[in-house]
Amino acid sequence: MRTAAAAAFLEELKSKRAGDLNGVLVTFNDGSLCREALSHWLLKQWIVIAPHSPLTALPGPGFTRDLTVRQFCGEPAPPESAVALEEREDKNGDEDS
Repeated sequence: MRTAAAAAFLEELKSKRAGDLNGVLVTFNDGSLCREALSHWLLKQWIVIAPHSPLTALPGPGFTRDLTVRQFCGEPAPPESAVALEEREDKNGDEDS
């Protein structure tokens, strides 16, 4: 349910260029989680609070349309796979010989 609320909020930001903070925070229904999520989004500069309403968020300077729900919810980016690193090393090694 909480991921769905974050996903809907993110979709609002992408499609309408504004999001209903009150709606997403009420759905979270947990004060500490609300503060944590809001702090995370503000720190990443993905949102800014609208000057006309503290219950509306606007996309911030760090917001991009390719932002995923996983990133938005705080999941770290997956580490680069060992296979990808090996492939890159092989290509670099082949070019030098």
